[in-house]
Amino acid sequence: MNSYLSSFVFDKIYPILWVFFISGIKTVIVGSTWSINAPDFANNMSMTVHVSIDGSNQSSGSIAAFSGSEIRGLETTSSTAPFGNYAGQSMYSLMVHGDGGGDILSFKWSSDGTETNAIQINAIDGSAINFTINDNLGSVTNPLLFVGTTGNYQSSGSGYQSGSSGYQSDS
Repeated sequence: MNSYLSSFVFDKIYPILWVFFISGIKTVIVGSTWSINAPDFANNMSMTVHVSIDGSNQSSGSIAAFSGSEIRGLETTSSTAPFGNYAGQSMYSLMVHGDGGGDILSFKWSSDGTETNAIQINAIDGSAINFTINDNLGSVTNPLLFVGTTGNYQSSGSGYQSGSSGYQSDS
């Protein structure tokens, strides 16, 4: 009986599971969690990013970089700045991958690393970020500041409020 069961598993079930894995159906089983295969790209750049959603520094969640709809970078763990103006605040060390320079990057933050719960985040000054081979943007003492909103946030006293198009001046 054991020989038959072992033969059945390896001859019948294992090939079916292998086909599911190879064909990408694993994504359906696992869900829509962000992932990247860094070896698919020849080059990279690094970024140190401070993420604020609805005015609150994010100490957990995931940040992802995209070129169009293709994911180019992913960081799922933040670290705490030990010194400087951001001491005690969380930052993400994001490695962004690409083949050639010049791609315009966009960024999203997600509490659980899925597209379903993703929030578009942008540099606080509104500047575009292009992929530049071997570049290093931001540092622990001067991180890139990214902001986003869930759409329900209105700050008090700063003169900025969030609307569907992002931050707008009240003046």
